[in-house]
Formats: sequence, structure tokens, C-alpha cells
Amino acid sequence: MALAVLKFGGTSLSTQEKREYVYDKIISYKKRYEDLIIVVSAQGREGDPYATDTLINLIESQSRESNKREIDMIYSCGEIITASIVASGLCEKGYPSISMTGWQAGIMTDSNHFDANILNINTKTIRKHLSSGKVIVVAGSQGLTLNGDITTLGRGGSDTTAVSLGSVLKAESTIIYTDVEGIMTADPKLIDTAIVIKNADFQFCNAYSEYGAKVIHNKATRIAHRMKCNNLYIRSTFLDSQGTKITNHKEKVFGVACDVNSRDVVIVHNHPVKSYEHKIASIIKRHEAVDIRMLKNLVRFNLPEENFTFSVKEIHNEILVDF
Repeated sequence: MALAVLKFGGTSLSTQEKREYVYDKIISYKKRYEDLIIVVSAQGREGDPYATDTLINLIESQSRESNKREIDMIYSCGEIITASIVASGLCEKGYPSISMTGWQAGIMTDSNHFDANILNINTKTIRKHLSSGKVIVVAGSQGLTLNGDITTLGRGGSDTTAVSLGSVLKAESTIIYTDVEGIMTADPKLIDTAIVIKNADFQFCNAYSEYGAKVIHNKATRIAHRMKCNNLYIRSTFLDSQGTKITNHKEKVFGVACDVNSRDVVIVHNHPVKSYEHKIASIIKRHEAVDIRMLKNLVRFNLPEENFTFSVKEIHNEILVDF
């Protein structure tokens, strides 16, 4: 049976108009795949009624000392609400669906609240619902400990849920839908010349996400690599593009991650030329880079506050020529 796992983030589900677009996309997949699992994040961002930060603030606003167990309880609610809304919307359109919490989907974790690790996934219930033809909508970023406590998987944990389910169930495709076209050579909101990386390897993605690229959670890429997740893609919810395919094959790619506040910049690359870091160093020195640290396939540095964005863009564009 052909199975696809699709993950949709909170911004893709924040309004009814956006959800209608997501429903159409899900339905198009259902016509191509016999089995379909949807993983969802809490809808919206802080300030929206059911966004994760909004829910957490309900506890933190009344308590000086945060109780991790209780925060995980309320943290999990945003994804559960979204899963129920999406499943109901699909049913309304004539596609039988069922929402499931992380623990109903069989996800068992350790007891590390806020950043739990998945220990095991019992797929019995999921397989039962798939065999009945239902689309399964799973609340992302959550599971249950052996003691029966709810845990969450950390920021970006819905990515982790999706790749874990895709790996365990041997999905034909696992697709992370987001608000950008795919993994890009820089943040397009900051660098308008950034381009989509069509193919990237797991090691590059691990490093790039660890140093600030926020398209996919680095825990998710590590799990996908270890569990041999097949055909993992990062795509835009609202644009019709192929996005980025993440594979084991090492590709010649690079990415620029930066923090505007600290002015720290990290360049991650897989250029085949030995010691390509030295060429990067010569480029960034022309832009008055300081605190330069070079590792294999990685250069980290700091730029002056004046003309920071312009300098990052110029550095990005000079390196782009070699890729």
C-alpha cells in the first residue's frame, strides 16, 4: 500500500482560507496515495487563540515557577485542537478522517519534558484506521511516557513526529510543508537573492539547522538519517514547486545562517574543493569580519552592525557563484 506522510505547520493552518488550501492539497494526495497521514502543528503564532505560546502564557502569567509537566499538558492542546479541526474539515468534504493525539498514535517517549525523545511507536491503531480507508490526522510534537505523562518534543517537534511516522511505517514519501519554497541558501526575508536548494544531504541539513536555519528541525533530520526515511521533501504549502529533497547523497550546496541581533553569521557548505573555507575567509575579510572560526565545511564569524544586511547579502552572492 502506498503511504504518504504530510506535515503542515501552524502558519499554513492559521485561517479558514489557508485551511481550505491545505484541504485541497490533502485531497490531491489522497487521489494518488491509498494511505495518508497528516501531522499538524498548533495553528497560528503567539497572540492567536490556540497558538503554542498563547497557551503557555496562560500558565506562566499566573505562576513564577513553571511546572514542566503542567506546561507540557497545555502545550499539547494546540496541536490536538488543530488535528480535530483538520479531520472535521476533511470529513465535511467527503473524505473520512480521524484525529489522533500523539499517544493515541502510539508514540512513547522518555520523560524529558519540553524536549522528549521518541522511544517507540506502536503502529497497531494507526494501521487499523488506515485499513478502513481513513485519512489520519496526528497532533504533532507530543507523546506519552511509560508513567502516563504527556510530553512534548520541543520546538519544531511536529517535523520529528512526521519523519518518525514516515520511517516506522516505511512511507513512500514524507513531505514537510512550510511557508517557504524549501531549504534555501539564506533566509529570503533577509536576503532576496537566496535560492532554493533542490537536493541536500542529511549531514548538511543537520549542521545548517543547528546553526540557525529554521525550515526543518535538526532533531528531525537526525532521526530521518538514522531511520533511513525515504523520499523526504521540504516544500511550500502555497507554491507549486518541488522544494528540497533530502538524501544520503552528498551534494555541492551551501547555506548562510545569521542572527541579526548578535550579528553572528555561519556559512555551512559541501564544496568538493579541499579547504574551501579559506576562500570563504578571504571573502568575508573584505567585509570586515571578525572572530573568524573555521571548521571543516563550516565558517563562523561576526560582522559590524553598520551595513550588516548588505554585507551578508554580498557575501552570499559571492559564494553563490561557486555553487
